[in-house]
Amino acid sequence: MPQPVVRTTAGAVAGTAAGPAVVFRGVPYAAGPVGAERFAAPLPPPHWDGVRDASEPSPTAPAPERGRFGALDLSPVIGPGWRPGRDYLTATVWTPDPGTGGLPVLVFVHGGGFLAGSAGAPVHDGSAFARDGVVQVALNYRLGVPGWLHLPGAPANRGLLDVLAGLAWVRENIAAFGGDPDNVTVAGQSAGAIITGAVLATAPRGLVRRVVSQSGSGLAGFSIEQASATTAALAAELGVPPTVAGFADVSDERLIAALPAVMGTTGNTHPLAAITPFSLVSGTESLPGQPSELVAAGAGEDVTLLIGTNRDEANLYLVPTGLPTTDGAAMTARIFGTGTAALADAHASATYRYEFAWRSPAFGGQLGSAHCMELPFVFDRTGLPALRGPEALLGLGAAEPPAALAERMHRAWVRFAASGDPGWPPYGPDRHIEVLRSSERAHTH
Repeated sequence: MPQPVVRTTAGAVAGTAAGPAVVFRGVPYAAGPVGAERFAAPLPPPHWDGVRDASEPSPTAPAPERGRFGALDLSPVIGPGWRPGRDYLTATVWTPDPGTGGLPVLVFVHGGGFLAGSAGAPVHDGSAFARDGVVQVALNYRLGVPGWLHLPGAPANRGLLDVLAGLAWVRENIAAFGGDPDNVTVAGQSAGAIITGAVLATAPRGLVRRVVSQSGSGLAGFSIEQASATTAALAAELGVPPTVAGFADVSDERLIAALPAVMGTTGNTHPLAAITPFSLVSGTESLPGQPSELVAAGAGEDVTLLIGTNRDEANLYLVPTGLPTTDGAAMTARIFGTGTAALADAHASATYRYEFAWRSPAFGGQLGSAHCMELPFVFDRTGLPALRGPEALLGLGAAEPPAALAERMHRAWVRFAASGDPGWPPYGPDRHIEVLRSSERAHTH
């Protein structure tokens, strides 16, 4: 059977038929960054002649190994780890049929604490969205030092600039894959959700129609002073000046090896300080303020927002490492809840909000509705074997996750991408929050 071929603005790509989807993997949306280019704004991908094979995954952004959180195997969510190679600013596209047209588009931005993750994580597979008539795109973007270190002489928030470049690529090319460039939803989880909140606050009008923020925050931007403290500490650890020239010749391996030295350098007052040294940097040209502040001032007023959190987010950082969950609720509120509420309230007239509350039986039931727990439900991937077992997200597997909840959660994102309505009342002046926890039809608070 011949490979399906699609022509993009940079050249033709050949994908693979896989179940309900035709998949195009590793399609460049920007040029691969190396050396000093790691700290520059993204550039368009170079053109190529002939047909580029898009049947295999691309390289991934340089990143430390982060597949385990203590005793928990998180590799189905984080992905295969660093796969070295220059051309990692790529998109993977799942489409029901590249020969059709006008389909809604969902662009997914992965999480991983701004340090890890990739578009190729097994849980993020877009086959279920393609099965249900949505073209799904997953983006790789720069991580760690190349993506997020605040560096004099370099544009700030380069990972955000990558995502915006990926969205511009989607607008120019998605019709060739069967998608509607005027019906694009960008969705993110964890660090990806913080990024999509910034997209809501800064994207040019018309680039996206809808935004999904799952387990993010509209208040997660570091100040320039906080980010500069990390830069100074990293430069001292590496013995280089805190400039683009100083970092240009430092290998990706050395940058990754130095990361433990900069944990906590942003100070304990920031909600992300305990879990990552990197985030958005506010007060910069690419992000003049916190996303929720910019949205409250009118940014993104033409975009509809779907925003959610998990009830026990902080348990991911506590239970697998044997820490007590006594302060779990307060930690959940500090890292995710307060910033989520700020963004929802800033955009209340065009927002739908939910809380995911299904409790995993993993770790004797202590893991609960931890961070990342919703992802297998969103992508209808609860049957993935890697999610089952004594050290897996969904637990031993003796008790099956409710199929009706997976259907409802996945369908809510499908409906939102297609029409802007996930299937429950808007947040609005009543501050409605839909609670998703079982096969029951609806819960509210």
